[in-house]
Amino acid sequence: MTAKKTRVSDETAMAADFWTKSLQEAPSLIKCAEAALLPGSGAADAWADVETSGVGGWWSIVKNPQPQDIYWFRLEVLPSDFPPFFQMSRLAQSDISFYEALAQAILANARLASCQHAPGVVGLRQWCDNMPAVGASAKLFSSKAPMCFAMQALSHVCTKWQADATISHLAGSKNIWADKLSRFREPKSQDLFQVLDPSKEVKFDLSTFVKQVWGK
Repeated sequence: MTAKKTRVSDETAMAADFWTKSLQEAPSLIKCAEAALLPGSGAADAWADVETSGVGGWWSIVKNPQPQDIYWFRLEVLPSDFPPFFQMSRLAQSDISFYEALAQAILANARLASCQHAPGVVGLRQWCDNMPAVGASAKLFSSKAPMCFAMQALSHVCTKWQADATISHLAGSKNIWADKLSRFREPKSQDLFQVLDPSKEVKFDLSTFVKQVWGK
């Protein structure tokens, strides 16, 4: 009896290709090793209107940082910045949880790229005020686009740097710096930029990152 071939959706095939490539390119993982926690913490945030979104975040190795102590990033993001298979909504605000989760991946990548740590698994803690993004990050999984691609981005970063990221919820009213960084064009955010250290701004190339993760 000949078994029939099982057909899979384009989305499933794409996910399988992504994980196969990630595992092939990843450094050998150290099993049964306790993660060495990076000092300090960080937070990220996003906002969106009909046409565009802004993401921003910060981190510091200081326990109780002041604005001049933090490293930070800000970025304007458009739905058109992503490949068609992301299935982005034409209304940016409809995908706000995706942008929130993407901001966490960008923050993790920036933190891990900037630090020097001994070989082994490294842990990092970050804060997010969006519960859907926090929930998906806890599993590193989502079955829905475009959130599933934000999880692939975060997984790519963690695999690349042998990191274990813990994304915890923070009330929006307490996520002030990250909120202002994501709203960097708004007048009410300028008081923060007046006290930030310009030399600690970290530039992020979204186009290059997308190509690195998905080859598109």
